[in-house]
Amino acid sequence: MAAEARAGFWTDTARLVRAVGRAMGVTFTNLVRRPITVRYPTGLGTMRTDTTRLRQVLFNLMHNANKFTTRGPITMSVTVETANSSNSTPLRVQFVVFQVSDTGIGMSPEQQQQLFRPFTQVDSSMTRKYAGMGLGLALSHSFCQMLGGDIQVQSALGQGSTFTVRLPRTSGGEIGQRKDVNLALLA
Repeated sequence: MAAEARAGFWTDTARLVRAVGRAMGVTFTNLVRRPITVRYPTGLGTMRTDTTRLRQVLFNLMHNANKFTTRGPITMSVTVETANSSNSTPLRVQFVVFQVSDTGIGMSPEQQQQLFRPFTQVDSSMTRKYAGMGLGLALSHSFCQMLGGDIQVQSALGQGSTFTVRLPRTSGGEIGQRKDVNLALLA
C-alpha cells in the first residue's frame, strides 16, 4: 500500500503535466515542439513532505514553463544536496532540489524582483497574451516556505528561466498530510 501511495504521487503529477500540455495545445504526440525531460540520478530515496503542496508547486512551475515556451525544451531535474544547518549545532541537513528550466521568453532582473508577489504579472501586457492572475508563483513561494524550503529563479530576457525549489528531505511542523514520496518513481 505504501508503494502504491508513493507511486500515486508521481502518477498524479504526470497527469497534471499532461493536463497542462493539453491546456496549452501540446500533446505527447507533438512534443517535438516542446519536449519535456525529467532528469534524476539513481538512488534518490524518499522524502517526507506535504504531497499536495509539493504537487501544486511542481504543477505551477511546469505550467509556467509550458506557457512561456513556444519552442525548445523544458527540463525538470531532481537532486539531493546536503548543507549545514543554520543554527549553532553542526547538523547536516539534506534537501531535495527540484529545478524546472525552460527556453522561453525569460525575464529581466527588474521583472524577477516582482515575481513572487501575489496578483502581479511581471509585465501587464503579458496578462492579455498569456492570461493568468499572477498567483501561481506567489502560492508556490508560500508553500515552499511552509515546507521549510525556498524557491529561487535565474533568468535572462529572451533566453528562458530556471526555477529552483529546495525542500528539506523531511519537513517538520503540522502542515497538511505529510507522506513519504519515493523520488525514484519519477519516470
